[in-house]
Amino acid sequence: MTASVMANYPSGEIGAHQTILRSARILDNLDNIGCPGIKGVYCHPAAASGNCLVVVSLKQSYPGHATQTLALTAQCPAATYYTKWIVAVDDDVDPTDFDEVVWALSTRCNPSEDIDFMRQTMSFRADPSIAPKDKPYGSKILINACTPYRYINEAPVRTMLRRSVYESVAKRWAEFGLPGAAPEIREFHKE
Repeated sequence: MTASVMANYPSGEIGAHQTILRSARILDNLDNIGCPGIKGVYCHPAAASGNCLVVVSLKQSYPGHATQTLALTAQCPAATYYTKWIVAVDDDVDPTDFDEVVWALSTRCNPSEDIDFMRQTMSFRADPSIAPKDKPYGSKILINACTPYRYINEAPVRTMLRRSVYESVAKRWAEFGLPGAAPEIREFHKE
């Protein structure tokens, strides 16, 4: 079936459109609610056509800001239906770049402190992960992958590759016996 939410990405071609529309609606909802510091919102198309995973990038301004943003995102009108995973990242992380999001999850999230659940939330009547008798109730996971606010002024500096090192390695990529071309790097250490 084309446009099926359960299609493997990228088979559900509606996902590309849904991702853009849903991300914009959530961003608009958070702005209307008055949630400050939101820099970007992205609903990943591989997550059931942008329905199940939302990443919110924010500039933290006060204690609890990331936690508040997660809760508001989980229950805003555009995200409450079928969203299962909500991830908050700092504003130096591009929410559309899943590699950066995974990096933030790996370096800024302490699972025992930074993961919460919401139970008995709205789900999707065709959600294959929920028993028919339990629908439409589901749950949501809220993941804070931001630098802990209490350490915001003393957090380790994010390291990046120097352009000169990248260019040197990229020039010798084949000589090192590495397949294909060197990966494209968009941002480098600011010297």
